[in-house]
Amino acid sequence: MIHREGYKTIFIATFILIIWYVVAVYLYQQHFLIGVSWATLGTAVWGFIVQFFRNPKINIPQQNNIILAPANGKVVVIEKIMHDNKEWIQVSIFMSPLDVHVNRSPITGTVKKMEYFAGTHVPAWKPKASLENERTYIEIQNEDILIAVKQIAGAMARRIVCYAKEEKLVQQGQEIGFIKFGSRVDVLMPVNVQIKVKINEAVTGGESILATYNRI
Repeated sequence: MIHREGYKTIFIATFILIIWYVVAVYLYQQHFLIGVSWATLGTAVWGFIVQFFRNPKINIPQQNNIILAPANGKVVVIEKIMHDNKEWIQVSIFMSPLDVHVNRSPITGTVKKMEYFAGTHVPAWKPKASLENERTYIEIQNEDILIAVKQIAGAMARRIVCYAKEEKLVQQGQEIGFIKFGSRVDVLMPVNVQIKVKINEAVTGGESILATYNRI
C-alpha cells in the first residue's frame, strides 16, 4: 500500500520515467548496452521512490502499559536528558531512506502540545540533530503517563508532515506524521519507565515495544 504523501511525487516520477524510456529506446537503437543500462537506471530510481512511500499494515500489540516505537528504523540513542527543567529518558530512532517513514503515536492519549521549530539539516544520526535541526515537538498524555515525540529532519529530509492537533485524541499506532527522505524520531519518556530496546536494535513503528510503565 502506498502512503498518500507519495501520490504527487510518484505521479511526477512516473511521468519522468516515461520520457526516460523514450530516450532509452533511442539509445537502444544506437547501442544495445547503453539503451538497456539507461532504462534499468530509470526503473531503479522509480522503484526506490515508490518503495520509500510504502505503508504496510501493522499489528498493534494489545496491551495497556506499553510505549510503542513511533517509526521504523534503528535505535541510535538511549539516554537521560533534561528538557523543560525535567529529566526524561530519550530513545532516538534513525530512519534510513530504505525504511518506512510513517510516524505513529506511541500511546493512546490527548495531544497537549504541538510545536514546530525551523532549523538546520545536519545528518539525523548526530546528537545535535535533536536540538538544531528542523523539527516538530508533540506531547501526548493519558491518565497514566506523559510522553513527547520529536520529528526531526535530516540531511536529506526537507519536509516534515505532522497530523497531530492540540487537544485531539490519538490512538496508539495511529498515524501522526510523515518525514520525507531520511530522518529521525525521538521519544521522551518519564525516567521510571522500563526500557525494552537496545542500541542498534531495529524497530517497527506501531509494533515494537520501546518501554513499559506502571499504570496509576
